Amino acid sequence: MQIARAEGDIEKGKVLYKKECRSCHGKEGVGKPKDNVPMLAGQYTNYLWRQVDKYLDGTLIHDEDEPDSELLAEFSREDIRDIFAYLSIADD
Repeated sequence: MQIARAEGDIEKGKVLYKKECRSCHGKEGVGKPKDNVPMLAGQYTNYLWRQVDKYLDGTLIHDEDEPDSELLAEFSREDIRDIFAYLSIADD
């Protein structure tokens, strides 16, 4: 399935992803199913935004081992948009 390219700065998103997300979600964003870490690449951008909004409002926990973690709070909406732009082409 081909996901439409998301708006944003792909190169900036790639740098942010590799610095902040890669260690858990994998080099190409495919996740780690055996560790229950979800795939990000190939997901619809609207779905990813819904998940981020749930993390930020506390409805969804990002990491069960660190339930009080505010990992995503350090990113601006623009940073997240750029990460999603990168993820939208990561599996091309």
